[in-house]
Amino acid sequence: MSALSQRFYELAEQNKHIADELAGNSFFDAVFKIGNLQTKIYVCMFLERREWTTNELAEECGNYRQAVFTALKSLEKQKLVIRLGYTRWKAT
Repeated sequence: MSALSQRFYELAEQNKHIADELAGNSFFDAVFKIGNLQTKIYVCMFLERREWTTNELAEECGNYRQAVFTALKSLEKQKLVIRLGYTRWKAT
């Protein structure tokens, strides 16, 4: 289980009704194993509402910085993230 998937389950544990719905469901693990990069980035940014650098997201998602930057630009066009600076981003 990836660190991000683990973080999601920890948050779900804080809200038992969500944890009960997720019991035995490997959907979120599947997202991080075979999901597209935009999904991984957005879920990461949504779970931890803070500013992220491109390098931090690349490390968290296990992908190249340039690929993450391209995915962030696509998410920006969809108005799901905003660019705060040269390398800083935040989910809307």
